[in-house]
Amino acid sequence: MMQSDGQITRICKAVDAWLGNESGLLEQARERTISDGLFTLHDVGHMLEQVARTVTCEAITAWVEKSRDSYAVQNSGRKDSAVYDKNVLCLHAGNLPMIGLQDIIATLLSGARYHGKLSARDPWLLDGLLRLLQKQLPENVITWSTNLDDFEELRADRILFAGSEASVEPVTSRLWELRAAGKAARFLNRTARFSIAWLSGKDVEELRNKTSGAESPGLLNDLVEAVMRYEGRGCRSVAVVVAPCELSDVAGTLIPALQDYVKKYPFLHSIKPEKSYWASYLETMDRDFFESGPIILTGDTDLMGKEDVVCWISGDAMTVQQIFEKAGPKVQSIYTVENPLPLYTEALSRAQKPPIDWKPDGVDVLRWLSG
Repeated sequence: MMQSDGQITRICKAVDAWLGNESGLLEQARERTISDGLFTLHDVGHMLEQVARTVTCEAITAWVEKSRDSYAVQNSGRKDSAVYDKNVLCLHAGNLPMIGLQDIIATLLSGARYHGKLSARDPWLLDGLLRLLQKQLPENVITWSTNLDDFEELRADRILFAGSEASVEPVTSRLWELRAAGKAARFLNRTARFSIAWLSGKDVEELRNKTSGAESPGLLNDLVEAVMRYEGRGCRSVAVVVAPCELSDVAGTLIPALQDYVKKYPFLHSIKPEKSYWASYLETMDRDFFESGPIILTGDTDLMGKEDVVCWISGDAMTVQQIFEKAGPKVQSIYTVENPLPLYTEALSRAQKPPIDWKPDGVDVLRWLSG
């Protein structure tokens, strides 16, 4: 059962109140997040801009209508198994600020009761918003905590999990132990790790024609943002670039742009030991690589998919297809400037600016909940 315009209006009213700093909740959450060293001010600011731009009544209404139409087509002749009066437990990741917002809104739109396990790496921002959502929708926004044990005996009907593939089994086992998941609970685990950017010959020429150290609007800015925003920690962050040229052909403009980004937006987290290990490995193998903050950029395909490593691969559209098929569920999205690929792609300029109805791991969360 997808909800009425009144329900959507109440969700938007709570979001607007939160963005407007009602009761000081947003400012308190932002200050605590920064002072606790969880995320940088510029990354939190970027996320808040995205919330203001994408979480609107118009966007949510369009999402509901699209999901409802998709459900109707795929389930014609079948009785609607609405989740109204069901308990949904959302297990939110903490690699980006407010990464669980879409799951919260989808749960409320489905008519279910929301219970949320917030990440200890992002406990403040969603907490403030949930307080205002609970004022608007007390029958749907029930409880949230950073402690999984607080959901003992919940017996949730649906579980939404976002995190690493390695965490799925231990988290699921703990849910069964706590009886936080009901016997017939359905699970939706989202575990994609990185995204791919495909650059055409025309795109490469645009990169080559940039002046080193100059301002970088357009394609160069989009590529740098896609790689570096949130320290490259999101599943929508670009970790593989495929282009019809070698890395050395564009390094003169790309590397200074990456380094300028780090100067403008200093990284918060310490450099991981793995980065030093991979740097030593590349030096030992006498392979070229570049460093920018915690990121290593290399043309060594053996390191594709390694954390904090961005691989530049010389290839064509077929190469993208092969990587996509080989990496499987590890790949979140494929970005292009235009769309010359026989695959579903998104605009590179939107890599770190997804709409509220985007499909993590290719799944429409609202339609899944309502099915």
